[in-house]
Amino acid sequence: MEKKFVTYEEFGAIGDGMTDCTAAIQKALDDAAKTEGCVMVPPGKYLTGELKMGKRTRLEGYSAWNFRADGVSVLILN
Repeated sequence: MEKKFVTYEEFGAIGDGMTDCTAAIQKALDDAAKTEGCVMVPPGKYLTGELKMGKRTRLEGYSAWNFRADGVSVLILN
């Protein structure tokens, strides 16, 4: 089984902080779970509700050294 990387954007998520991305993020997590893969979270603010992750599935984002959200990955729980 080949592990793979997917991004939210491949499944329609928009990191504007206003669009509900729950379904797109869940689709990305489900796809990554098939191969024990990783979901890369691009920079942006992603509004989401409850999510379920598969075993050995990773979620990775971009961090920053400040408290501003410019260029970093932010999940906003709805």
